[in-house]
Amino acid sequence: MFKVMSLNCNYLSEKHGPWNERLKLITDLIARTDPDVVVFQAVALDPLKTEAVDQGSQIANRLNYRYSIFKPADCTTDRNLLGQTIIAKHPVTEVEVLELSRIDGINDQTRRLVLKGKIHLQEGAIYIYNAHYSWITAQTRQNIEESLPFIEKNRGMGLLIGDLNHPPGEVFDILRDHGWNDAWMFLKKEKSGSTFESDDPKIRIDYAWVNKDLHKYLSDINTYNHQSSDQVTRISDHLALMAVFTLNVPN
Repeated sequence: MFKVMSLNCNYLSEKHGPWNERLKLITDLIARTDPDVVVFQAVALDPLKTEAVDQGSQIANRLNYRYSIFKPADCTTDRNLLGQTIIAKHPVTEVEVLELSRIDGINDQTRRLVLKGKIHLQEGAIYIYNAHYSWITAQTRQNIEESLPFIEKNRGMGLLIGDLNHPPGEVFDILRDHGWNDAWMFLKKEKSGSTFESDDPKIRIDYAWVNKDLHKYLSDINTYNHQSSDQVTRISDHLALMAVFTLNVPN
């Protein structure tokens, strides 16, 4: 089995607990569920708080993940970097970034991107696209449209996974029209799958979309939360999402 997990790290926000405590919960969750690949959105690199690496690489350094790729999308006024990360147990090649455009004047000027990595499996190569879209519908539609050439230019198995910031609906019709399938809807139908906000999840905004080549290997998908014993500190404002495939890594 080949497992890919996604988690929005919520940068260094302390709404659900300080980062050093959330870091422990996240590493515990990943160690317990043992994904082959983890993609992170809303990742910060603050040299004073994240050991001079990004949050995702901090997690990789504490676990058995030899490969860690962080790509910044933005830089704060105090020169902290914000972006996305892929960590993996297996070699990641053909790393590439699509910087997403922004619509002027809307109430979301966050710089976002799609981060691609390729992993070789026994059944062939899988292309993993770590995406973080806007909560503004017009912006998301535009970003999905500009993502399509990027996520479809490589032949083979494709997985678009991450925080897409919208509940299921028409905004994703263009993905369906291009042959991509919402893994949760295919496997779980109308069962919740809510991922936000983690103290009382009521909406599903984190997704795994599979293309036609990957769809036949789709086996399972689940959400995960992990919190302190007093239920004060949680991994993030999001739940983690993990998709499972009947694929095998090379020996």
